[in-house]
Amino acid sequence: MGQRISAFLFRNPPLYGALAAVLAPRGISPQWLIELSRLSVILVLPVGFFAVGATIAVNRDDEPRGRGYSGDRAPAILAIAGRMLLAPLLLALLGGLVIAVPPAFRLLSTMPTALNVMLVSRAFGLSMQVTAEAILVGTTLVLFLCAALAIR
Repeated sequence: MGQRISAFLFRNPPLYGALAAVLAPRGISPQWLIELSRLSVILVLPVGFFAVGATIAVNRDDEPRGRGYSGDRAPAILAIAGRMLLAPLLLALLGGLVIAVPPAFRLLSTMPTALNVMLVSRAFGLSMQVTAEAILVGTTLVLFLCAALAIR
């Protein structure tokens, strides 16, 4: 337990960056720095998805088809189901009791596991393979579902 607390406090620079940004006065950052931060968010996505693919490739077993999945898919499936089914259900049940949840929040609650989870998994020593599989499969499911709904 002590290691996890230590990891949370000392291996979490994004948390400190976010806190600093929230606490900083509104006019402290020049406009060019704000634009640079927005651009960096967009540019980091291809690097993140490369990291997901590389993690799967490095950790893959020698399966006959060589698809990059380990033998046990249950943890990734559980992570995907929890994120894409359980999270919206909890929001609807618990959020609906307290306030009227806006439709955009309900939609956001169904989004797949994000790339930032790779950073958290590494910082806390969690399974990178399960994380990468959950990101890959969850994102693919959402893309196909959105495409199917758009075609309809």
